[in-house]
Amino acid sequence: MNLHLEFWSTLTFGVVMASWFVFVAVFLVFLRQKPPSAPDSKREPTSIIGIALQGVGYAVVWSVHRPGFTPIFALGKSFEIAAALLAMAVAIGSVWFVSAAVRTLGTQWSLAARVLEGHKLIISGPYNVVRNP
Repeated sequence: MNLHLEFWSTLTFGVVMASWFVFVAVFLVFLRQKPPSAPDSKREPTSIIGIALQGVGYAVVWSVHRPGFTPIFALGKSFEIAAALLAMAVAIGSVWFVSAAVRTLGTQWSLAARVLEGHKLIISGPYNVVRNP
């Protein structure tokens, strides 16, 4: 692999890994802010299954062994650079989107799906674009 593609591979890896760490940091910060728990709250226990499936997805991704910083399919330098740019944009964009969603939900945010008395439907911020569960 030439130095030019090695640079893009290393940069992409660094940006994606940094995005994952920021993603985890966002959740840790908001998990420390205890959500209100009232006797009239209803928690959906199956929502934890989604969290477990995400963990399985990460395990599958990290279990695939191939030489480091090599493309899965060799499709040319231009395509590999475009894919690297797209991967970085998606990683950064997804962290921004999740952060905005958590900030918009405020005290209604919870790791597991739940409904509280007085729960309000949020239609601002990212919830202008996506369905609010």
